Amino acid sequence: MLSVVLIDYSVEYFLQSLLEVVFCPLIFLYFFVVVKKKSYLFDDAKIMFFLLLICNFIFYYYVYIYRNIGSLFSSPLLNVVYYLLLLLPWMLIIKNKVYRYIGIVIIAAAVVLSMKRTAFIAFTLSLLIYYLFEQIRLRLIISMRLLVQILFLVLALYVIYSYVEQQTWGFFEKRMISSFDDKGSGRLDIYMQVFRLLNKNTFGEWIYGHGHNTLRIYNVMDGYDLLSAHNDWLEILFDYGIVGIIIYLFLHLTLIRYTFILIKRRSVFGPPMAASYTILFIMSLTSHLVLYASYFGYLMAFWGALLAFSSGFEKKALSQPL
Repeated sequence: MLSVVLIDYSVEYFLQSLLEVVFCPLIFLYFFVVVKKKSYLFDDAKIMFFLLLICNFIFYYYVYIYRNIGSLFSSPLLNVVYYLLLLLPWMLIIKNKVYRYIGIVIIAAAVVLSMKRTAFIAFTLSLLIYYLFEQIRLRLIISMRLLVQILFLVLALYVIYSYVEQQTWGFFEKRMISSFDDKGSGRLDIYMQVFRLLNKNTFGEWIYGHGHNTLRIYNVMDGYDLLSAHNDWLEILFDYGIVGIIIYLFLHLTLIRYTFILIKRRSVFGPPMAASYTILFIMSLTSHLVLYASYFGYLMAFWGALLAFSSGFEKKALSQPL
């Protein structure tokens, strides 16, 4: 944070950076404390986030229409899709199956329409991980119920995918195939630039980094018009140094450990927790969460509420059906 102050003396910039840094931890603590004190608010939070999904999709639709004035599929690639994708873990813990499936289908539609490869991969793999661990939790080799759920999801995705592909003349398929040709939208070149900047680090910068969101500033100073590293690990290493990477690694290890604890207990929250970590892991490799507190806050709220509800005197709820 000191580096940010040295580069930009404006109070507004400092306060904005401070808010971005503390927002997600405060969201986690807020949901943890509230649900810990009043466990019934956990169900209220599910309703709130389902309604938030509906509102987000409405706004997403209007942004999509605005971006595609004149032709419905002329300009996809909407980053705002992550406001819907990151609500997936909340949808997976909704008790009512109808609402749960509605939430999943809405997110699936938004992901397909966005044409974002990272969003598509994160959504698909997180759902597969969810169903896999749900299978393990139920100790079923073949579940007709599971097959029907998967079939329904596949059919819904296929219908949406086929329609969009038809309207965009194979745009999404071309983007998936071109991943190797364009080096992931130039990400390999971006990573090489970050490594070049890291090679210029002093000892103190390796330990503590340059400051929050300063990679974009050093990129401009080095002659590159790049806003970020498009990789949370590289971004954190540059901005926060080895200290930041250790804290971030601890976050991942803590989430993995707690996920397997829930799965070992055959908790109904184990599969959704695994899905939430899958989203985090995939997005941290090719996109960002740490720089966008408004995105990351959805996952932080989920983890805070879930950890509070599934600990202490609420442990009995772990064996209850959704």
